Amino acid sequence: MSVQIAPAPDLATLLRGLDGFGDAPALRWFAAAGEQALSYRELAQRLEAAAARLRAHGVSRGGRVLLLAESGLPWAIGALAVLRAGGVLLPLDAHSPDDTLQHVLTDAAPVLVLTDAEHAPRCAGCGAPVLLVDGLAESDPVPTVPADAGIDPASPAVMFYTSGTTGPPKGVPLSHANLLYQLRTVAALDLARPGDRVLLPLPMHHVYPFVIGLLLPIVAGVTLLLPGATTGAQIMQALREGRASVLIGVPRLYRALLEGIDGRVAGLPPVSRHLLGGLRAAARWSAPRLGAGVARRLLAPLHRQMAPQLRLLACGGAALDADLDAALTALGWQVAVGYGLTETSPLLTLRMPGQCRSGSAGRAVPGTELRLAAPEAGEEDLPAGAGAIEVRGPGVFGGYFDLPQANRQAFTADGWFRTGDLGRLDEDGCLEVLGRASTLIVTESGKNIQPEEVEAVYQAHPLIAEAAVLQVDRRLVALLVPQQPATEAALREAVAEQSRQLPSYQRVVEFALTFEPLARTALGKLRRHLLAERYRQARQAAGGPPPDAAPLAAADQALLRDPRARAVWDFLHERYPDRPLTPDSHVQLDLGLDSLGWLNLGMDIAARSGAQLSEDAIARIATVRDLLREVSLADTAPPATLLDDPLAALDAQQRRWLRPVPVWLMPLRAALLGLTWLLMRVFFRLRVTGREHLPASGPFLLAPNHGSYLDAPALGAALGRRGLRELCWAGWTGIMLGSPLMRAISRLARVLPMDSERRALSSLAFGLAALRAGNALVWFPEGARSRTGALEPFLPGIGLLLEHTDVPVLPVYIEGAYRAWPIHRRWPQAGRISVHIGAPIRATELLAGPGPGQPHERAARALREAVAGLIRARLAGPPAP
Repeated sequence: MSVQIAPAPDLATLLRGLDGFGDAPALRWFAAAGEQALSYRELAQRLEAAAARLRAHGVSRGGRVLLLAESGLPWAIGALAVLRAGGVLLPLDAHSPDDTLQHVLTDAAPVLVLTDAEHAPRCAGCGAPVLLVDGLAESDPVPTVPADAGIDPASPAVMFYTSGTTGPPKGVPLSHANLLYQLRTVAALDLARPGDRVLLPLPMHHVYPFVIGLLLPIVAGVTLLLPGATTGAQIMQALREGRASVLIGVPRLYRALLEGIDGRVAGLPPVSRHLLGGLRAAARWSAPRLGAGVARRLLAPLHRQMAPQLRLLACGGAALDADLDAALTALGWQVAVGYGLTETSPLLTLRMPGQCRSGSAGRAVPGTELRLAAPEAGEEDLPAGAGAIEVRGPGVFGGYFDLPQANRQAFTADGWFRTGDLGRLDEDGCLEVLGRASTLIVTESGKNIQPEEVEAVYQAHPLIAEAAVLQVDRRLVALLVPQQPATEAALREAVAEQSRQLPSYQRVVEFALTFEPLARTALGKLRRHLLAERYRQARQAAGGPPPDAAPLAAADQALLRDPRARAVWDFLHERYPDRPLTPDSHVQLDLGLDSLGWLNLGMDIAARSGAQLSEDAIARIATVRDLLREVSLADTAPPATLLDDPLAALDAQQRRWLRPVPVWLMPLRAALLGLTWLLMRVFFRLRVTGREHLPASGPFLLAPNHGSYLDAPALGAALGRRGLRELCWAGWTGIMLGSPLMRAISRLARVLPMDSERRALSSLAFGLAALRAGNALVWFPEGARSRTGALEPFLPGIGLLLEHTDVPVLPVYIEGAYRAWPIHRRWPQAGRISVHIGAPIRATELLAGPGPGQPHERAARALREAVAGLIRARLAGPPAP
């Protein structure tokens, strides 16, 4: 049953009726200082008080109010109070540059500025009264706001400022009628249901999260959940504690969510990983044929571990790639995808779960008309059936604020709005958005970038004749034509010099050189739909690794004298070897370290530097330089302090996993090992060399390469009866602990669960405790499967272990597993797998290895070289027996 929205002529009247939902939960804010919750009755009271206070400060019907603050409960109450008072809300990104803020103040002439304590100094002297939003509804009681009859539904309710094709941001007024149409239309589509709990982890100053994420749940009477911050830990807390059933997100959030799941599955012990891999394969097959519900039941342990109540992922703000779309559905979630613009308030099309194909933007929402116009001159070689998307309907705005010339360009003679996008319709009436016909780039995080403005900055350098900015693999890159013969190093210095004039999110992270003029239309416009192929060809022709970045400034060199900052700097270069990393690189838009991405890297950063970054520290990080500063200032003990007493880092429940397998389970463990050996021998003709190198007693460490799901069963079978001894496997097992059955399998395999919710170094302490208890330990030093089959760099965790124990270390080369089941293939194929066990090396020898860096870094490199030596010996020697 869909939610219902009460009849009302305007938003002020609609919000006045919120107390009709009574004591039902309205808002929960998981703030750092503690959770705050409001019922609908309490929310209505706060809105009445806040609206009355706004009236007392001169806000009357139609008065514009600028809201410049961080997202959260005070922001939501301030925004709703402006609408309740009959004013016009002007939401602006709190981190907008000063020139944008000044332009909005001048252009819109607000009667009042709502802000928070952090941003209040920026608003001083702005020409309008300034009021703190945090205490807007917290003071003494005030008179109830009188009924404000007579609001014209066609008058503005909200005005967003959005990037245009040229010039400063343009005001986009959306009327009460625009927004009421949008709310009622989406509510009738049965996406949100009574009793839902909607999590909104996005900044609310954008139209999509404001209308669909804030307004719709509130006026529909369902519960809205707001995380305390947009970091991964805060979002996961709100998902779990709030029992969210609907998530409002953008593609980048969902990609980070998927990468986090994949990364943890890759680190599972062999039995658990294979079991879950089979379930995921069955879910991938069933999802497009039988629906997401079947896939959800197959993957019930995963859902119980992450977010048991979550059923619907709503995606907007940027295009959702078909592969990501299909992957989310295959995990058992319903996915709804919307397409639209700020000017259309926002939804134009919506793909309901199960409708259209993956990657489609869906069908036009009821009441909205859509047509494809002929492409402009010079764009005739677009795909067949493609055209410029034009729309009309109740959600389309009436025109830009005080910009008659822009309005004449935005609308056709017969009143259709030109979206600036290209698209085509399939036989089912589903829209495929091909890209922007205009020059605006919309990143996967929903950030707007005007490439012409960025190109002008780079072209201003004397060495650069032409520059074309585009997106490749969700990164901002440039295709450059040199002004005169110049080395690539000189051009890189030129790019670095010009980048300092741009905001971080507008800086290109890579470039390619071409010596032919860029293709243009008869009117001199870049033919942007041809740039991706030209860029690919230029990169392919160049070949080789990217050139070095520009020299570091003196202040940055001083920062890197801190050993922990240097360790993280070196780690980032290893992690992103194909990117010109600089201290100014933006961690969110250049490296993708937003939200859940921090969770995926926290272990590596902590292992490399010993620094444990708090949520507050992560929130302060914008650039690589900020990250290095936080690492150098982090108040945490070095790795040695924690690892000298590993049991101190483990609680009683974790210590249980160190106990030997009970005697009565040993026959089952032996049967499992025998079955694994039989399967590996029959289907993969398993051969083993170097088994004589295994120590007869005492702890030791096995360090194999990792290229396939078959690595662990192959190694387990290769160890044979010695696999029955006290052998442990290190890996991420959060998913495998979701049910008694999963826990039993993990217990039988002697998996040491590496818990991402604890301090990252506790996982290293877990491995060290296992070795000191006399166990043998299997540790995959690469951390994840190789995507190419080549040996990847070894992560520093293995070196930190060796720094605190002198057990024998056996390098292992697993040959043929990647060919049989590479990362990009769904199912394995029969082949030959050989396991080559090298001679043991003492930890002290590895720690004394050559090269720069700390002992644990040298040990990791030396151990990798030992595994690489096994590979070279196999390539040079006779075939495996």
